[in-house]
Amino acid sequence: MPTVLVTGGMGFIGSHTVIALNENGFDVVIADNLSNSKTEVLNRLHTICGKDFKFYKADCCDREEL
Repeated sequence: MPTVLVTGGMGFIGSHTVIALNENGFDVVIADNLSNSKTEVLNRLHTICGKDFKFYKADCCDREEL
């Protein structure tokens, strides 16, 4: 199964993107700095999709961190 990195995956648009990608057979990895979201979203994604997603608290503007 192909893997997709979703930056900002914990926000409104990103989390909906995660769900759509998951429904279409992609393995999703989430990176988000949580500046405009909360870790609670992971629980909601688990409830909706029935699986856990790899999550990295990272800022995509920080090259080393990403």
